Amino acid sequence: MKKTNRVFLVCASIVLLMSGVFCVGRVFAGAEDNVGGWAWSDTIGWVSFNNVAVDGVTGGGGVDYGVSIDADGLMSGYAWSENIGWISFNAADMAGCGGCSGNDCQAEVDKNSYEVSGWAKVLAHGEGWDGCVSLRGQTTGGDDYGVSIDPATGDFHGWAWSDMVLGWLNFNSVDPDAAGGPYKVHTSFSFGPTAKMECDDTSCPYGLCDNNGGATWEAYDQTQECPMCIFSVDNVSTGSFKCSYWELEQTDGPAYYPCTGTGIAGERINLGLFANDIVAGNYELKLTVSDDDANANCTAGNSDTVTHAITIKQGIDADFECALGDPVYNEETNPDPAPWQDCTSDSDEFAKRIVKGGVIYVKDISTPSAGAGVITDYNWKFTIDEGTANEQIVTSNDSIASFTAGKNNKIELKVFDNYPRTNCKDVIFGARSLPKWEEVPI
Repeated sequence: MKKTNRVFLVCASIVLLMSGVFCVGRVFAGAEDNVGGWAWSDTIGWVSFNNVAVDGVTGGGGVDYGVSIDADGLMSGYAWSENIGWISFNAADMAGCGGCSGNDCQAEVDKNSYEVSGWAKVLAHGEGWDGCVSLRGQTTGGDDYGVSIDPATGDFHGWAWSDMVLGWLNFNSVDPDAAGGPYKVHTSFSFGPTAKMECDDTSCPYGLCDNNGGATWEAYDQTQECPMCIFSVDNVSTGSFKCSYWELEQTDGPAYYPCTGTGIAGERINLGLFANDIVAGNYELKLTVSDDDANANCTAGNSDTVTHAITIKQGIDADFECALGDPVYNEETNPDPAPWQDCTSDSDEFAKRIVKGGVIYVKDISTPSAGAGVITDYNWKFTIDEGTANEQIVTSNDSIASFTAGKNNKIELKVFDNYPRTNCKDVIFGARSLPKWEEVPI
């Protein structure tokens, strides 16, 4: 952005300000401050942010002073101009700036965007000038301006503005439209990473996945093999990190599922990675990131953690039973019906009892999902002699269906409830052939 339409007072005003510069009785910090270097204004010249060097960026002056950033990103301390005196970054000095009061005016670094906002204030300001310096805002022409920090280098960039005396203040000579150089304001403050995660609502359209508020996310447990409503979660942490660690802990039960991440920005996990069968319940999903991968759980170095509440509800459960004969009782034709049995939990054992050419009956025993009332529809698919030239596929929508067994068989069931949700289950098994025999006359 080209800096135009600057408003300045005449040099006489600057001289007037200088008359009171050295009378400000204050105790200043010094070498412990972590911001240093120089900024430049076309009207008042150099502004020094520390009397000593910070990371090799030179300072200036014989009195201890400096500006600092704390762990919360709040700025404090004093910069110095030989022409207009002390420039404060302390919240207590910002009265009258921007219509705010107290800590609302304090200069602050956003640890997600690394943008600097708030105000600084020239303490020896003259009559008719409040001394306020805006670190982020918009010009009367509608152009945005502001100061920011490159977290990789610690270098400040951008422009601050005061409508009188100081005008535009540039923080780095490499910025567009900057004059002269080289110069820059620099900090040794280590920002470290900021943990942040977002859920992907497209992978669970009937769950609750709101990244814009604090609402509890809702998903459904991963019943059976059909695509389940367990949404993905993305690691969108900011800053430099190389270690990520996920934890899913049940808050109303004993379940605890840790998962070591890749440490790479943009990694995506599915909640199904934590366990083969996440039980329904209330959980807290936690993501920890660190700039040090010395420990698998990311506790070394600069680390940060974010959590989000998740409720896992019972999903629709597709399931069926089988019978090796007619299961429907009839006093005359079928007084001893075949029993229903679990043909999915141990299909190998079940297969030993199936004879090729025999009839298998199947029945849906699925459970609707939490919030739904009933199973409304089901689709059966029976594959006989799967993978052979004799393969046959039979479909049915009957609640009790039967098919003739082949050598390699597959039963698939897809069910729907009235929410609506869907799930499916399948089982593969073989069938034995009866031995050939013939009658031998005696």
